[in-house]
Amino acid sequence: MDGESTYDAGHSVLLKGFEDPGFLEQIVDTIADPIFVKDESHRWIMLNQAFCDFMGHPREKLLGKSDYDFFPKEEADVFWRKDAEVFASGQTNINEESLTDALGNTHTIVTKKSIFRGPNGDKILVGSIRDITELKNAQRALQKVRTELEERVDERTKEVKRAQDLLLHTQKIEAIGQLAGGVAHDFNNLLAVITGALELVALRGAGDTGIEELAEQALDAVRRGSTMTQRMLAFSRQQALRPQPTVINELLNGAEVLLRRSLQASIQFTVEGSHANPIAFVDPAQLETALLNLCINARDAMETGGCLSVRVRTAMLNDQPLPSGVELSPGAYVIIEVQDDGPGMTPDVLQQAFDPFFTTQREGRGTGLGLSMVYGFAMQSNGAVAVDSEPGKGSTFRLYLPQMTGLQVIRGGPGTPQPDRGLGQGRTVLVIEDEPSVRTMTVMFLQALGYTAHSASDGLDAIEKVNKLPRIDVLLTDMILGHRQYGDEIAKEIIASQPHLKVLYMSGYADEQLRERISDDQIQILQKPFRLAELDKALQTLLAPA
Repeated sequence: MDGESTYDAGHSVLLKGFEDPGFLEQIVDTIADPIFVKDESHRWIMLNQAFCDFMGHPREKLLGKSDYDFFPKEEADVFWRKDAEVFASGQTNINEESLTDALGNTHTIVTKKSIFRGPNGDKILVGSIRDITELKNAQRALQKVRTELEERVDERTKEVKRAQDLLLHTQKIEAIGQLAGGVAHDFNNLLAVITGALELVALRGAGDTGIEELAEQALDAVRRGSTMTQRMLAFSRQQALRPQPTVINELLNGAEVLLRRSLQASIQFTVEGSHANPIAFVDPAQLETALLNLCINARDAMETGGCLSVRVRTAMLNDQPLPSGVELSPGAYVIIEVQDDGPGMTPDVLQQAFDPFFTTQREGRGTGLGLSMVYGFAMQSNGAVAVDSEPGKGSTFRLYLPQMTGLQVIRGGPGTPQPDRGLGQGRTVLVIEDEPSVRTMTVMFLQALGYTAHSASDGLDAIEKVNKLPRIDVLLTDMILGHRQYGDEIAKEIIASQPHLKVLYMSGYADEQLRERISDDQIQILQKPFRLAELDKALQTLLAPA
């Protein structure tokens, strides 16, 4: 028997088998995907076992029924409409649909529906179902992971950008600080010359009220210029800042103009000192910066304007409860309150208010360091800072500073004091200063005080002068000289051969390295620009018997 005859015989057997519906159902039941057959009334007339399992019902319960008997109306409407389209067009149709099973679980399925005609010409719809629920879930999970990854990458990119922006801002501020420090240093030298000239004019014109008055007015302008340079140096951190007895009312009055200029016109600003006129042992420049930071913080909170007040009061703290997070030793304190009627802070923001780099300002505004600097200053001053704030009720910052009691601050009257020339008689001072005009003016000051004065421009010049002069009592040297020379190094070299020598330093500013050099409180530093009386007092203190 050839191959074709074998095929014909097998085909005949198969066709005979199809005449038996049970045989056909057995074949269809072997297919893993659900199979169904519908008549033109959209009723199931044949189903495989996979479809019955999928539906969760036995075959006898499903046959002769329609979609409306088992599915929610919304789903049944969709199935009926799409079946009708296939019956009408005769075209095979493939759709992605949703289906709810007997347990209420929703499946995503792909159906393929085709039209066939029976022996009597009736149309029947044959459909197959592919359950792609797990595939869809996997796709959604993958998409979720992808989205989360993209969000994390985006957030990380933003963090890197914020870090880069902060670094650039820090570098910019550092560059501005270096520029400000350099300008202030040079300006101090100019002020030193002007101050000296005015002092000598007033000294030589002693008794002439007109000359003394004009000189004092000019010196007052120089003092204001000196105050400006001190602020520049404090900003650039190039000044040796040290605590001193500070009259808080006077500091606040002096800083009021600066504080007002930092606020917009829509903010009503008031300052109220204390009747007790308290004194605190603090660094005045750092306290002024702390107040400025607190006022700027309030200004930023009140974008549409409001009221801002600064008040000073005193309190004796014993064992009474203190604000949360505040630890203070019992004693007398000066309390500076900065109060605004801005939007206030929520508890979570309040908890992080003093954290470095924390800010509620939008990107590009604020560094998150202002309040941190206030906190650090308060701690270093043996004080504390506390804040009360509620949403809609504004914020009140309280700066606690130890109060000095039993102190009197004596203010000198106007005019240039007449120096006592007796202390300088017979004493020799060597001045080391690289700025010629400052060097000349300092020598003239010393001569006016009765000292014999010599000068040198640098270390080598100073050592040559020391070797030639019979005796030197005082070495008055600038801390920073040209060609990266430091006054303390030159002084050590000279003192090695002349141990009796007294040393007085002068400086217009101090960088980080210099602050480490002058950390010893016993070292005397004359801050430029200095007055004649200040130089006189410094020398008297230096030469006073031990």
